[in-house]
Amino acid sequence: MQIRQTLCSVATAITVLNSLPLKRPMDQVYKPFPYFTQANYFTDDVAKLRSYQHTLTDGMTLEMAAQAMRTHGATVKPVHASDISVDDMRNMMKANLSTNGDYVAINYQRKFIGQPRGAHFSPIGAYDEKSDTFLILDVARYKFPPVWVRADDLHKAMDTKDSETPLSRGYLLLSAGT
Repeated sequence: MQIRQTLCSVATAITVLNSLPLKRPMDQVYKPFPYFTQANYFTDDVAKLRSYQHTLTDGMTLEMAAQAMRTHGATVKPVHASDISVDDMRNMMKANLSTNGDYVAINYQRKFIGQPRGAHFSPIGAYDEKSDTFLILDVARYKFPPVWVRADDLHKAMDTKDSETPLSRGYLLLSAGT
């Protein structure tokens, strides 16, 4: 769960990173069990991309989030929603979700799925073929429950401009492989 309003990209990252077969850092709270936390995520390599303080103020873009996860050993493919159709998005995300050990994280604008507030990151937990919906596992669980969202609405929510870059939001395809 995200511990600060602007750490949704970090909360999403650690959720996925802890699910991948990667070397995990030691956090004193969980010692002797290595575990990614929002406290140990900002290594020197991540801080070169965006500092903890800057992330508290502005969050991260899709590209920054991808690069930060790569520094921890994940294989990450960012996909900008403006570059693909709804059908391509659906097919790519379904393929990733159906592959054991692969994950999808999204960067989207909440208002396009009927929620208040601004842009957000969260992992996708599942796809339901019958209803053509994806399950968003919201990392801001204290504000929003998990929610099923129609594929076309999800694409619209991701096909929005990030205020820091000329690129649209989108999703990350993640795995431990190369």
